[in-house]
Amino acid sequence: MNQTTGDRLIYCRGLIGFDRKDLLNAIGNGTSSSSLARWELNQTAIPKSKLKLLVDTFLEHNIRVSIDWLKSGIGVPPINLNLQNLRHLNFDDLTYPILFKLHQNIKDFHFKQVNNNFFSPIVSYGDYVAGVNTDPKLLDNKFCFMIDKNVTVGNFSFTEMSLKNINNEYIYIENIETVILGEIIWIARRP
Repeated sequence: MNQTTGDRLIYCRGLIGFDRKDLLNAIGNGTSSSSLARWELNQTAIPKSKLKLLVDTFLEHNIRVSIDWLKSGIGVPPINLNLQNLRHLNFDDLTYPILFKLHQNIKDFHFKQVNNNFFSPIVSYGDYVAGVNTDPKLLDNKFCFMIDKNVTVGNFSFTEMSLKNINNEYIYIENIETVILGEIIWIARRP
Protein backbone atom coordinates (compact mmCIF):
# COMPACT_ATOMS: atom_id res chain seq x y z
CA MET A 1 0.00 0.00 0.00
CA ASN A 2 1.61 3.26 -1.12
CA GLN A 3 0.17 6.03 1.02
CA THR A 4 -0.64 9.45 -0.38
CA THR A 5 -0.52 12.85 1.30
CA GLY A 6 -4.30 12.64 1.53
CA ASP A 7 -4.10 9.29 3.32
CA ARG A 8 -1.64 10.72 5.85
CA LEU A 9 -3.85 13.78 6.39
CA ILE A 10 -6.90 11.57 7.04
CA TYR A 11 -4.82 9.43 9.38
CA CYS A 12 -3.68 12.44 11.46
CA ARG A 13 -7.20 13.85 11.52
CA GLY A 14 -8.41 10.48 12.82
CA LEU A 15 -5.76 10.45 15.56
CA ILE A 16 -7.28 13.57 17.08
CA GLY A 17 -10.82 12.29 16.55
CA PHE A 18 -11.87 15.08 14.18
CA ASP A 19 -14.21 14.93 11.24
CA ARG A 20 -13.60 17.35 8.35
CA LYS A 21 -15.76 20.08 9.89
CA ASP A 22 -13.85 19.88 13.19
CA LEU A 23 -10.52 20.18 11.38
CA LEU A 24 -11.74 23.14 9.32
CA ASN A 25 -12.84 24.92 12.52
CA ALA A 26 -9.48 24.20 14.16
CA ILE A 27 -7.28 25.44 11.31
CA GLY A 28 -9.56 28.35 10.39
CA ASN A 29 -7.83 30.82 8.08
CA GLY A 30 -10.46 30.62 5.32
CA THR A 31 -9.95 27.00 4.28
CA SER A 32 -13.02 25.65 2.48
CA SER A 33 -14.52 22.22 2.98
CA SER A 34 -14.07 21.52 -0.73
CA SER A 35 -10.33 22.31 -0.48
CA LEU A 36 -9.93 19.96 2.48
CA ALA A 37 -11.83 17.22 0.62
CA ARG A 38 -9.58 17.65 -2.45
CA TRP A 39 -6.48 17.42 -0.24
CA GLU A 40 -7.73 14.25 1.42
CA LEU A 41 -8.65 12.71 -1.93
CA ASN A 42 -5.19 13.68 -3.19
CA GLN A 43 -6.72 15.69 -6.04
CA THR A 44 -4.74 18.85 -5.23
CA ALA A 45 -1.54 19.52 -3.33
CA ILE A 46 -1.76 21.16 0.07
CA PRO A 47 -0.27 24.69 -0.08
CA LYS A 48 2.83 25.21 2.09
CA SER A 49 1.07 27.72 4.34
CA LYS A 50 -1.75 25.24 4.97
CA LEU A 51 0.71 22.41 5.70
CA LYS A 52 2.16 24.53 8.50
CA LEU A 53 -1.33 25.29 9.83
CA LEU A 54 -2.22 21.58 9.78
CA VAL A 55 0.99 20.56 11.59
CA ASP A 56 0.44 23.28 14.22
CA THR A 57 -3.19 22.18 14.67
CA PHE A 58 -2.20 18.55 15.16
CA LEU A 59 0.45 19.60 17.71
CA GLU A 60 -2.15 21.67 19.61
CA HIS A 61 -4.05 18.39 19.95
CA ASN A 62 -0.93 16.47 21.06
CA ILE A 63 -0.02 14.79 17.78
CA ARG A 64 3.57 15.62 16.76
CA VAL A 65 3.98 15.31 13.00
CA SER A 66 6.45 16.93 10.63
CA ILE A 67 5.60 18.75 7.42
CA ASP A 68 7.92 16.35 5.54
CA TRP A 69 6.07 13.29 6.81
CA LEU A 70 2.65 14.75 6.10
CA LYS A 71 3.68 15.84 2.60
CA SER A 72 5.82 12.90 1.48
CA GLY A 73 5.90 10.21 4.19
CA ILE A 74 9.61 10.85 4.81
CA GLY A 75 10.94 10.72 8.36
CA VAL A 76 9.45 9.71 11.67
CA PRO A 77 5.67 9.17 11.61
CA PRO A 78 3.29 10.95 14.01
CA ILE A 79 3.88 10.55 17.72
CA ASN A 80 0.84 10.66 19.97
CA LEU A 81 1.83 12.92 22.87
CA ASN A 82 -1.46 12.20 24.63
CA LEU A 83 0.13 8.94 25.73
CA GLN A 84 3.31 10.54 27.11
CA ASN A 85 1.79 11.60 30.41
CA LEU A 86 0.11 8.33 31.25
CA ARG A 87 1.19 6.21 34.13
CA HIS A 88 3.07 3.10 33.09
CA LEU A 89 0.11 0.85 33.93
CA ASN A 90 -2.38 2.82 31.80
CA PHE A 91 -0.20 2.97 28.69
CA ASP A 92 -0.88 -0.56 27.43
CA ASP A 93 -4.55 -0.42 28.46
CA LEU A 94 -5.14 2.66 26.31
CA THR A 95 -2.73 2.06 23.42
CA TYR A 96 -3.61 -1.54 22.60
CA PRO A 97 -7.36 -0.97 21.94
CA ILE A 98 -6.64 1.98 19.64
CA LEU A 99 -4.22 -0.06 17.56
CA PHE A 100 -6.45 -3.13 17.60
CA LYS A 101 -9.32 -1.05 16.19
CA LEU A 102 -7.05 0.18 13.37
CA HIS A 103 -5.99 -3.44 12.77
CA GLN A 104 -9.64 -4.43 12.33
CA ASN A 105 -10.38 -1.58 9.91
CA ILE A 106 -7.24 -1.36 7.76
CA LYS A 107 -6.14 -4.18 5.47
CA ASP A 108 -2.66 -5.56 6.28
CA PHE A 109 -2.30 -3.27 9.31
CA HIS A 110 -0.01 -4.72 11.98
CA PHE A 111 1.12 -3.41 15.35
CA LYS A 112 3.48 -4.72 17.98
CA GLN A 113 5.39 -3.65 21.00
CA VAL A 114 9.11 -3.18 20.37
CA ASN A 115 11.24 -5.61 22.37
CA ASN A 116 14.73 -4.24 21.72
CA ASN A 117 16.60 -0.94 21.57
CA PHE A 118 17.97 -1.27 18.04
CA PHE A 119 16.61 2.15 16.99
CA SER A 120 16.77 3.92 20.36
CA PRO A 121 16.19 6.74 21.25
CA ILE A 122 13.62 7.28 18.47
CA VAL A 123 11.88 3.97 19.18
CA SER A 124 12.77 1.99 22.29
CA TYR A 125 11.85 -1.11 24.24
CA GLY A 126 8.16 -1.04 25.23
CA ASP A 127 7.05 1.49 22.60
CA TYR A 128 4.39 0.46 20.09
CA VAL A 129 4.89 0.69 16.35
CA ALA A 130 2.28 0.09 13.70
CA GLY A 131 1.88 0.22 9.97
CA VAL A 132 0.91 -1.62 6.84
CA ASN A 133 2.97 -4.50 5.47
CA THR A 134 3.73 -4.33 1.79
CA ASP A 135 6.11 -5.31 -1.00
CA PRO A 136 9.71 -4.84 0.24
CA LYS A 137 10.63 -3.04 -2.99
CA LEU A 138 8.27 -0.21 -2.00
CA LEU A 139 9.94 0.14 1.38
CA ASP A 140 13.49 0.90 0.22
CA ASN A 141 15.08 3.66 2.35
CA LYS A 142 11.99 4.01 4.54
CA PHE A 143 11.55 3.78 8.30
CA CYS A 144 10.15 0.28 8.76
CA PHE A 145 9.22 -2.42 11.23
CA MET A 146 10.12 -6.10 10.97
CA ILE A 147 8.20 -8.72 12.90
CA ASP A 148 9.68 -12.18 13.29
CA LYS A 149 10.42 -13.52 16.77
CA ASN A 150 11.26 -9.94 17.73
CA VAL A 151 9.94 -6.57 16.66
CA THR A 152 12.70 -4.44 15.20
CA VAL A 153 12.57 -1.04 13.55
CA GLY A 154 15.08 0.67 11.31
CA ASN A 155 15.76 2.09 7.88
CA PHE A 156 15.18 -0.67 5.34
CA SER A 157 17.49 -1.40 2.42
CA PHE A 158 15.97 -3.57 -0.29
CA THR A 159 19.28 -4.15 -2.07
CA GLU A 160 20.95 -5.46 1.09
CA MET A 161 17.73 -6.84 2.63
CA SER A 162 18.62 -5.28 5.96
CA LEU A 163 17.52 -2.86 8.63
CA LYS A 164 20.00 -0.15 9.64
CA ASN A 165 19.82 1.88 12.85
CA ILE A 166 21.04 5.40 13.58
CA ASN A 167 24.49 4.03 14.52
CA ASN A 168 24.84 2.33 11.10
CA GLU A 169 24.49 -1.13 12.65
CA TYR A 170 22.74 -3.69 10.45
CA ILE A 171 20.36 -6.58 10.92
CA TYR A 172 20.26 -8.71 7.78
CA ILE A 173 17.03 -10.41 6.77
CA GLU A 174 17.72 -14.03 5.89
CA ASN A 175 14.33 -14.99 4.50
CA ILE A 176 11.87 -12.29 3.51
CA GLU A 177 8.99 -14.81 3.42
CA THR A 178 9.28 -15.55 7.14
CA VAL A 179 8.84 -11.96 8.37
CA ILE A 180 6.19 -9.27 8.31
CA LEU A 181 7.80 -6.13 6.98
CA GLY A 182 6.12 -2.75 6.63
CA GLU A 183 6.42 1.01 6.80
CA ILE A 184 5.82 2.54 10.21
CA ILE A 185 2.91 4.97 10.23
CA TRP A 186 2.25 5.15 13.98
CA ILE A 187 4.44 5.30 17.08
CA ALA A 188 3.29 5.36 20.71
CA ARG A 189 6.16 6.18 23.08
CA ARG A 190 6.11 4.50 26.47
CA PRO A 191 6.08 7.08 29.29
